[in-house]
Amino acid sequence: MENQEQITLENFSETNRSRVIGNSLYRICKSDVTSKDIWYIFEAYNNTRDWGMYKGYHSENLQAVIDILNSFKSENEVKNLLG
Repeated sequence: MENQEQITLENFSETNRSRVIGNSLYRICKSDVTSKDIWYIFEAYNNTRDWGMYKGYHSENLQAVIDILNSFKSENEVKNLLG
């Protein structure tokens, strides 16, 4: 993950919730649509020609979302989920 420290519940914060892999910026966000805490991964992709924004991996379990983000190895992980 380009020498980035793994995110854990203990070090998760406003300043430690993002990862950059290739041309993708991944960020763990919390939905404000419901009264429940629904966490998801937001991806912003930009390679100077193409630009995209995607959301995926929604869960009430923050640890599960952190684990998914920590498992990412390449750009376009959320985009590829959506097909």
